[in-house]
Amino acid sequence: MSKLVSLPGTGAKSAGYAPLETPIKEHTVSAGGIKDQPIELGDLANDAFFDEVARIRDAIRVTDEMISTLQTKQAYSIQSPSESLAVELSSLTSTLASQVTSQRSRISKLADQVGADEARRGHWENLKAALGRSVDKWQRVERDHREKVRDKIGRQMKIVNPAVTEDEIKAAVDTSSGFGQPQVFQQAMIGSRTDVARTALSEAQTRRSELLQIEETLTELAQLMQQVADLVLVQDSKFVHLAETAQQIEVDVEKGTQQLGTARVSAAAARHKRKLCAGVVLALIVVVVVVVVIEIRQSKA
Repeated sequence: MSKLVSLPGTGAKSAGYAPLETPIKEHTVSAGGIKDQPIELGDLANDAFFDEVARIRDAIRVTDEMISTLQTKQAYSIQSPSESLAVELSSLTSTLASQVTSQRSRISKLADQVGADEARRGHWENLKAALGRSVDKWQRVERDHREKVRDKIGRQMKIVNPAVTEDEIKAAVDTSSGFGQPQVFQQAMIGSRTDVARTALSEAQTRRSELLQIEETLTELAQLMQQVADLVLVQDSKFVHLAETAQQIEVDVEKGTQQLGTARVSAAAARHKRKLCAGVVLALIVVVVVVVVIEIRQSKA
C-alpha cells in the first residue's frame, strides 16, 4: 500500500485538497521505494482555476453529506417528532439553500477563466453536473419526506376519527389553502373527546404546517435547478460562440489562401502577356529595320 505524499509548503499528508502557501514547480516522489524521482508539476499545481475547482468540488461533496444528514433527521422526525428536531431541520434546510446558491455563483464566475481550454471546460462541466445532481438528490429527499408526512397525517386523522373518509384526508393534506386550518380539522376538533384523539389531531395540524414548509422548499429547489439549467445554457452559448468564431477564422484563412492562389495565377498570366507583348513589339521592330535596310539598299542601287 503506497504512502500518502507530503507536498512541500502545504504541511498536508492526505490525498485530499490542501491550499498551496508557496508556488511549487518541482516535487520529488518515490518510485516504489526504490529511487526518488523529481517530477515537474508546472503551472497545474499553482493554477488559480484548478485551485477553485478543487474547493468547489469539496464544497459540493459536503453539501451531499448534509443532504444525507437531512434525510436521516427527517426520518427521525416522522417517528419521534420534537421541537428541537424541527429547529435543526429548518436550520439545515436554510444552510443547504445558502450553500447551493453560493456554489452556483462560484461556478458561474469560474466560467470566465475557461476560455477555449478543453481541459478547463471538462472540469467546469463536471462541476455543473455535480451541482445538478446534488440539487436533484435534495429534491428527491424532500418529495419522499412529503409523501411520508402525508401518510402520517392520514394515520393521525384516522386516530381522531376512525370513520374519516379518503376525501377528508385529502382535504387535510391539501396545502392550497395556505397556513389556514382546513374545515376538516375544525370538525375533528369538535369531535375529539379523548386525550389520544386531541394529541393525534394536534400532531396532524403540526404535520400540515410541516407539509407547507416542504412545498415551499420544493418550490425553491425548482428555482435553483432552473438557475443551474440557465447557467448551462448561458455558458454553453459562450462555448458555441468561441467554436463559431474559430470556425469562421478557419473559413477566412481558407478564403485568403484561395484568393492568394488566384492572385498568383493572375500575376503569372499578366507576366506571360507582358512577355508576349514584348516579343511582338520586338518582332515588329526587327521587321521595320529589315524593311528600312532593304529600301535603303534599293535606293542606292
